[in-house]
Amino acid sequence: MIASLRMPFMLALLCLAAHGQPSAFLPEGDATDWERAAPADESLPENPVERFIISQPIPAKVAQLMLVTLEGVTGPSVNDAALFKTCLPGGVALPHAFKPGTVAAYVNTLREVERASGVPMLIGADLYQLTRATRTTPTSFIQLPSLLSITAAGEDATTRRLGRFMAEHARGMGFNLHLGPPLTLASTLDNAVSSIQTFGSDPRFAAEAGVLFLEAFNEAGVVMMPLGYPGGDANRTGRSAAVLTTPRPALAASDALPYNELVRCGARMMHVGNTLVPTLDMENRPASLSPVVIKELLRDQAGFEGIIVAGPMDDDIIQSRYDTSEAAARAILAGADMAFWNNSLLPVMRSVERISRLVEQGAITEARINESLRRILTLKQELVIPEKAVAERQAQQISRQKELIKECLQIERRAITLIKNNGNVLPLRKKDSAPLVVTGVTGVEELYELLGKQMKPVSRQRITTARHIGEIQRFEIERLTRNISGARTLVCVLTDSVRVETQIELMRALKGTTQNLVAVYLGNPRNAARLADADAILLAYCEPVMITQTMNAMADVLMGKGPVSILPLTGEIRLRVGETRSFNAYEIVRAPSGRLPITLSKEFPAGSFARYNPEEAIKRIEWDFAGKSIRKEAVDHTFDTPGTYPVTLTVTDTHKDVQTRTFNVIVSDN
Repeated sequence: MIASLRMPFMLALLCLAAHGQPSAFLPEGDATDWERAAPADESLPENPVERFIISQPIPAKVAQLMLVTLEGVTGPSVNDAALFKTCLPGGVALPHAFKPGTVAAYVNTLREVERASGVPMLIGADLYQLTRATRTTPTSFIQLPSLLSITAAGEDATTRRLGRFMAEHARGMGFNLHLGPPLTLASTLDNAVSSIQTFGSDPRFAAEAGVLFLEAFNEAGVVMMPLGYPGGDANRTGRSAAVLTTPRPALAASDALPYNELVRCGARMMHVGNTLVPTLDMENRPASLSPVVIKELLRDQAGFEGIIVAGPMDDDIIQSRYDTSEAAARAILAGADMAFWNNSLLPVMRSVERISRLVEQGAITEARINESLRRILTLKQELVIPEKAVAERQAQQISRQKELIKECLQIERRAITLIKNNGNVLPLRKKDSAPLVVTGVTGVEELYELLGKQMKPVSRQRITTARHIGEIQRFEIERLTRNISGARTLVCVLTDSVRVETQIELMRALKGTTQNLVAVYLGNPRNAARLADADAILLAYCEPVMITQTMNAMADVLMGKGPVSILPLTGEIRLRVGETRSFNAYEIVRAPSGRLPITLSKEFPAGSFARYNPEEAIKRIEWDFAGKSIRKEAVDHTFDTPGTYPVTLTVTDTHKDVQTRTFNVIVSDN
């Protein structure tokens, strides 16, 4: 009953906020349409952007330079409503949600505020943050593959399809702005904070993936704002500020490369983060407040003409150095168009007041405010505002699309990476691997149920305390070593959220109790290579609280039914006329298909992988020799005349995923 009354109540409150006092944006009070001409002043320009700039007071214009994360989860809070009444921001972001239908209702309420004010609004979210589950709040959204998973899967077509689904999902819930993805490269610091929301170590792949996402969001009519220019945000240790360490001469070919590529491809908005940039700015200002970063590098050197969003202005790094309103003013002076906020109300209102006062005092010119305002309003005018409210039921159905669910699971499957397989421990085999015990800090129950359907006997031993305290206690290790005696194979699920030293101790203790020790490592794999006692190591790049989809894929890979890929050739195939050569698919087919998205060590560089016998993973193999089709694993073939011949290998795995690669064979007389 309370839930059913909240949205109408909030709608009434927001409409009161919009109509109860004279509008700062429409002082005459008789125009509610963005396109409606000013009533009695023929001297005002017909262009609505220029008309707004000329007719509105300074505070109303400054408020449009704010991008604010709202406080309410299921609808705008009382504080959010007060913000709308005092100074309507240029854009808002939703923080978190439990289901798509709730988001659609939320956005519909915000569109009512938009219509009442007569000023278009950017309404957005980071889908990864919006849909993220926690231990206490499950979500009905589909589990989106992490950016590391996308990199590990390493396929342009898959990345493009996922980007399209995400863009349609955002549009289906009513958003016209998407915050992300971040294009920051993975950190090389040993003690950096782990993150799976990075496209990995290779700036070229990050650029390619970013462009594919940009194209997908553009097609859906949603503005995509890449996060974290100029890079370095992953170089964060503990609670300290992230620091970009790349020298300026090397920046364009490394950290800044993905961002510059998206600028070249027509990105309309760009986020500048709070990373400290001592190699770029002699005053060691955060990038979000640095004229060197915003004006020299992004505007002048990269040639970016769109909207620059700086911040968040209210995060700990900024607040430890500046008053938040001072920081917002500094960002505008540095060349930013919008100040981004993690929270609303007081800090935003104080910043609007302070910047307006600085304009009145001449410390910031009104022309500078108008420059940014013109960019913002021009973009918002070009966006299509839906005439009808988003249907909540329709939004709910979007997240249940079979195609989206299938695509996400496919990426999870293709991302799983084998980096070690001593003694061919994997894949698991009924006659060689049982009895089997599943243990670990998460996912034990799920993996036990899945593996138990495919082999016997399988048992489980949970480690219950690690997820709560962040490390594996000694008594847990002693209990496990007592209870698992007699197991031939032990599969241990570990994560990047548990202190790695205790996980190393666990693996060392377990090594003496079993013949085969397999580590399944979830999250950022930076420390996975330190699990030296494991005979085999499999990686998956998911949150420890969002593992159902991943465990389904992992069970397949453990049992040898992982996805396959075909290795590219490093050189040409050259033969003589009449020479017979064997073409064996197993020599160039690998399973599982994932590759390391980041560099772990010299032994485990980005792009590397191990593989196991793909026989169990393959359903069908087909060779094509210039039109002659042969369905066999290995084929002896002879070319009778000189020339260049295409040879195509097509492999279908047990999940009906088809991989194809064509090689050219050059045949000569000598």
